[in-house]
Amino acid sequence: MRAVFAKKALALALAAVAALLLRVPPMIVNANAPAPPSYFYVLVQNPPGTARYADILVKLDPQSEAYAEFNEDNGRKTGITAESEIAKYDEDGYMSLAFHYGGVNANMQIGTALTFIMNSSNLSVDKVTSLLKVAVIDGEGNILHISDAIDVTPPQNKYTVRLDYDAADGRAEAQYSDYYTGGLIRPGCFGGASA
Repeated sequence: MRAVFAKKALALALAAVAALLLRVPPMIVNANAPAPPSYFYVLVQNPPGTARYADILVKLDPQSEAYAEFNEDNGRKTGITAESEIAKYDEDGYMSLAFHYGGVNANMQIGTALTFIMNSSNLSVDKVTSLLKVAVIDGEGNILHISDAIDVTPPQNKYTVRLDYDAADGRAEAQYSDYYTGGLIRPGCFGGASA
């Protein structure tokens, strides 16, 4: 008799939990969010034969707070020194993003996903500069090629996320992304109870 009562009590408890769960609106979270605005990707196609790295040149005032004398972390990763041509480059105010913009973490090796990560998660490259140049360099930091100035100004409510650059013909195409506002989908949008 006790076994029958226990089974009925368990069935009632499960039914109560199921009824409660059916009243909870479904929520779906999108785990495939875009990279934050601080990530800037570069694809260099058709680089010169001895090219090993690529850098971004931005207008930078050595008196600004953003300026760094030399980014040692990026120097260690590449083996490029403060005495290299790319680190010393300063023409018309354009300087190396990887070696002179404070706090930038750069993966500059051609043939990989060239990534420049700004020091603030909300700082996109288009907030640093509207015009930039691509510098293609060898393993010692000698400049092999510099592009013309490329406009990376995004449309309204977007940020610049990627630049595709062809070193052979100079074509460049900037790509933009919407600012991510979260992946929570409203309760009830898939037929459940609405809030």
